[in-house]
Amino acid sequence: MMYNSGMDVKGDISGINYFGSDEFVAGEAGGRYMAEQGAQKILCHIHTPGAVNHEARCGGVEKGGTEAGAEVVILRTPANLDGDITGLAEAIKSELVADQSFDAVISLSASSADASTNAVQQIGAGDRVMVGAFDLSEAALNRIRGGHPEDGHRPAALSARLSRHLDAGRAYRLRHRAGHRSGADRPRHRRCLEHRNRTGRGLCGRPLIR
Repeated sequence: MMYNSGMDVKGDISGINYFGSDEFVAGEAGGRYMAEQGAQKILCHIHTPGAVNHEARCGGVEKGGTEAGAEVVILRTPANLDGDITGLAEAIKSELVADQSFDAVISLSASSADASTNAVQQIGAGDRVMVGAFDLSEAALNRIRGGHPEDGHRPAALSARLSRHLDAGRAYRLRHRAGHRSGADRPRHRRCLEHRNRTGRGLCGRPLIR
């Protein structure tokens, strides 16, 4: 069984099945999207150089971005900086300062997206450098939702959609905190709860609120 990386060599190593996304295809879509949004020169940041899935992802960004008319440069930072937002921000910032024709940065993890955002903020380039990522975090969602141009995110219809989803999620959590379980009296869930109380086994979960 294989997961997360190596989909393209599944047949070569007699893999039984593969769980995960096609990293190259995902990267290709990301690179194309940034170019279509106006990016002319994209910096694709790999925080773990040599990792098959990350190399494939930025390889896809390069293909998709190039085909859509943008130039793509791949930045590989030392693996020991993975998770070090300050160190990564300094590395990304040095690239953006050295070549100010970069107008987009795309990252492969939430922490490196935070680092990219910090780098863009620190050089005051939020009005001209887009920041994208293939991973999400609460900080990234808040930046998109808030639509702060100094964060390097350019909000559009996506911001409104995310706001609606976040509001719906918040309402869901508040209802559960208040003790509302609208599906608790559904037969299947009730039987599961009775079985769990009787035997001490079972994961019933929370019923969906409709």
